[in-house]
Amino acid sequence: AGGVVGSSMMDDQHSLVHSHGYVRSETPPRVSAPVSCEPSPCRVMAVTSGKGGVGKTVISSALGLIASGQGKNVLLVKLDDQGRTGELFAARPLEDRITPLRENVSGVNLRPTTVVADYFHRQLRIRRLVRHIMESRLFKNWFRVSPAIKEMICLGKVWDLVEERSWWRNKPVWDLV
Repeated sequence: AGGVVGSSMMDDQHSLVHSHGYVRSETPPRVSAPVSCEPSPCRVMAVTSGKGGVGKTVISSALGLIASGQGKNVLLVKLDDQGRTGELFAARPLEDRITPLRENVSGVNLRPTTVVADYFHRQLRIRRLVRHIMESRLFKNWFRVSPAIKEMICLGKVWDLVEERSWWRNKPVWDLV
């Protein structure tokens, strides 16, 4: 399991906060107080990972609800969601476009092939060429066998979402992704 956690939640004797904001701990973190972005505004990208069935979806959804209750605008990002996130919010399964789930909570299901096609289209700007690349046997085989390429491409898209700003106020769209 891994993730990015606010340093205020970590036991200082067992943690090391690197200059990039990552936390490394020899012992599991102990929660001493909820993370608060007050009084200065901040944005957080929290990552949950682990084996299947350990509660990643439930934990990330609960954190999203807690943050939304504090007035934060939250985006839950799932990779190849099986529909569980939608069930937790009594909503339809997440799609590959951002969908509201509750007040201040939205969700999106990132499918690696859709993310790659979107990236290629932004770079090449010719839909027909993108379609030709995506449908080629060479690309499909490379994409299927390349270690971690799907996760890296999706992580790039998540970072774009973290950095997204509203065009009219030039403020971050999401407080927590």
